[in-house]
Amino acid sequence: KQQSLYENETKTTTKLLRPLPPPRTISNPMLIATKEKVNKTPLVVCQALLRGRLVRSHLSRLKKWNQTRNLVSNEILNTEKTFVNTLNQVIEQYMKPIAQNKILTQIELRTIFSPTLQIILNINSLFLRDIQQRMDKWFPCQRLGDVFNRFIGCLGVYIDYVGVYNDAINTYSECLAHNTSLSSYIKSTSERLMLSGEFIGDVPALLITPIQRIPRYILLLEELNKVTWENHPDKQNILLSIQSIKKIATTVNERQRETENINKVYHIQQNLIGKFENIIAPQRRYIFDGNLTITKGELQTTR
Repeated sequence: KQQSLYENETKTTTKLLRPLPPPRTISNPMLIATKEKVNKTPLVVCQALLRGRLVRSHLSRLKKWNQTRNLVSNEILNTEKTFVNTLNQVIEQYMKPIAQNKILTQIELRTIFSPTLQIILNINSLFLRDIQQRMDKWFPCQRLGDVFNRFIGCLGVYIDYVGVYNDAINTYSECLAHNTSLSSYIKSTSERLMLSGEFIGDVPALLITPIQRIPRYILLLEELNKVTWENHPDKQNILLSIQSIKKIATTVNERQRETENINKVYHIQQNLIGKFENIIAPQRRYIFDGNLTITKGELQTTR
């Protein structure tokens, strides 16, 4: 009996030590997916569907933002090309030929076509090159704000240009009225540019473009900021650029108002009749003009 019991125990132990058979594989993947779905509770399924929907919605929104951001960035590039071409036309088609043909005196030439124009052209040509390089390698996380931040330090030259703009326009109008050689050259050059399709505008329209460019930068950057998501690497650069250019725009506007005020005082001095001292002084500003009524008894005279 003891031997029999020993043999039975040995057989049982040997049976337990046998290796387990390999797991049965399911060749049909649909059966696996069905089995997984069966094991999931309705709450887990709803959570997975909701997460998937949120992810798809977020990706779709990012895709639309990136497309719009690309359009705004291209608008920045194209408007900068137009601006640089405008400055080129002022200098190459008007300033240099007028200087070579000695149509104006050196004082008149430097007053109408300020040397600041050439400086602005050089700066913006480099700025255009940097933007073009970024646009050539465009991808969703591409940055433009840092390019503006490097460029902002050079925008002080625009403030200098605003200070001489009114004198440039007034001098141009006076020369155009009295200098037949100038009026003839302006007319022939404008007609030639129109025929070739290169005409951008007359000289006053070309000269005002640097003043209009600063507010244009603000509008373009604000549009770019609207389509730049919060965690985008360019977000903070764009916000900093907007803030800095707005400060420069405020300074430009103040300088323009001051220049207009001084010119107004100058015109008042020119229109004074009789023996008057020179009213032009650094601290003197124009405030108001209107009709003056002089009363002598019952007689009133308005001037």
